[in-house]
Amino acid sequence: MIREWEEFHGGPSEPARERLHVTINPRCIILLNKKVSEALGDPASAMLLYDRRNQTIGIRAAGPGDIKPFPVKQHPKGSHRGIYAKPFCRHHKIIPTEHIRFQNPELDQDGVLTLDLHNTEPVEKKKRRPIMPD
Repeated sequence: MIREWEEFHGGPSEPARERLHVTINPRCIILLNKKVSEALGDPASAMLLYDRRNQTIGIRAAGPGDIKPFPVKQHPKGSHRGIYAKPFCRHHKIIPTEHIRFQNPELDQDGVLTLDLHNTEPVEKKKRRPIMPD
């Protein structure tokens, strides 16, 4: 039998704790995992930026002179943090209809986290196991 093997060069998945993971939901809450928050310097507040031409959101830690930064709040049930970005989303007509994940969030040399709105995917809800009666 002749086999035509194809070698896979993608490698294993990166552990979740080591990935930059950012999502936005229909309530316009941007969720950052611990790795992203640490990469931004664990800011108490952040500035939200928008590149209209490339439809890209930018997030950077707020500085002392920044006007009206958004609070970055610790989630009470996890290690992730949230930014309530409804005014920002409304202003820029960003209307997520479902919970989406940014596929390749990147931190640039200026400390800005870039989130490409063209490079997203829906977040799949985890199926819960049925609770078995005692």
